[in-house]
Amino acid sequence: MKTVRYFDGRTYEWVGLSRQPNIISKVKRTLGQFTPAQWDKDEWYPLLGPWRFIQVLSLCIVFMAVELNTFFLKFCLWIPPRNPLIVYRLVLWWLIAIPTIREYNTYLQDRKPFKKVGSFCWLSLAICIVELLICIKFGHGLFPKSMPSWLITFWTAVSFLLVIFLLVWTYKIYRTMIRI
Repeated sequence: MKTVRYFDGRTYEWVGLSRQPNIISKVKRTLGQFTPAQWDKDEWYPLLGPWRFIQVLSLCIVFMAVELNTFFLKFCLWIPPRNPLIVYRLVLWWLIAIPTIREYNTYLQDRKPFKKVGSFCWLSLAICIVELLICIKFGHGLFPKSMPSWLITFWTAVSFLLVIFLLVWTYKIYRTMIRI
């Protein structure tokens, strides 16, 4: 049993549904039929290196853009909050996001020299960009006040510090590789 636990295995109770002791065990057994035999662990390792950090950060930025597009589309297209179209859009994004994340994680974990991002990643990115363009087109003139200058300065400074951080990180890795 220690070997099974070491290899993250599962122990199985080979008991039929009718021999389960209580209703909770029967429900667990029935719902367990619809789960996968094993769960894969998705490890992102954002601090593996500067390039991996940029890849994971870009995924987070696309996620935030999708979430922000929800509110901008609602505002720019004058959609009431209780409209079922919003729920349909969120369900569609949920269904698209599941294989997208899997494909992107596979892309990041793959060690092949030539690798490609899957079609769901490209589809998700295209939908996000189209939504963003719709927000820009129909949102023109809806925001009469421009962004405050202190906010522009703040985000410019954050972006500048992020670039400096990534350059220093890359230089340190390069310097350690030269010593070897």
